[in-house]
Amino acid sequence: MTRPTSTKRKAPPTQVALDKAEVAAKRPARTKKTQRARFNDLQPGAYTITSFCVAHDLSESFYHKLQNEGRGPREMRIGTRVLISHEAARDWRTALEKRAAAEVAAE
Repeated sequence: MTRPTSTKRKAPPTQVALDKAEVAAKRPARTKKTQRARFNDLQPGAYTITSFCVAHDLSESFYHKLQNEGRGPREMRIGTRVLISHEAARDWRTALEKRAAAEVAAE
């Protein structure tokens, strides 16, 4: 028999490869969608910028404006992802409330 590389044809699958393919086909797919469904009731450990903006009723452009002015929440950078912990969001809200109270008292 000629080697598959010399004729550029694939070699016929062996029975072991066919058995592994059958087992893999019966196994449920592990996709992000199925993982999200499994952990649907689990609260996320931190906000993404988008989820932070939704939770605090901000637009993303306003969030970035606050960050550029140094008035935004603390961020965690994990690789290329930017996350905001729940504690950082709480501290940010507390600072805003104190600032607003100081402005009212100054009037």
